[in-house]
Amino acid sequence: MRISSISAKKNIGAILKERRIKKGISQHDMSIETNLTQTFISLVEHGKRIPSHDVLQRMAEVLGENAINLEIEAGNADSDSVMKINSHLKRLFGSGNNKNLERLLEFIETLS
Repeated sequence: MRISSISAKKNIGAILKERRIKKGISQHDMSIETNLTQTFISLVEHGKRIPSHDVLQRMAEVLGENAINLEIEAGNADSDSVMKINSHLKRLFGSGNNKNLERLLEFIETLS
């Protein structure tokens, strides 16, 4: 899965930059922790590069975040992300017979 729309890539970059600054992590430290170049991190934060889901997850982990949550916040959760969330919730809540769980899953599906 890749972040594809121009607005989403700018949003995800802005979100990453905001969270990085808030946590007091420099681009240099982020580059060391993720094994990415500082230049690449800068390009992502400025919306000029689009990270793959795996790269986004590495960046998110350094920030104490989850890539799927960041994608949802950026308005770029695709059907693969929604399926992962559904699967995660079903494991957390058991069989899925609970009415509240079903409502939550329906809501999440509307996000894609």
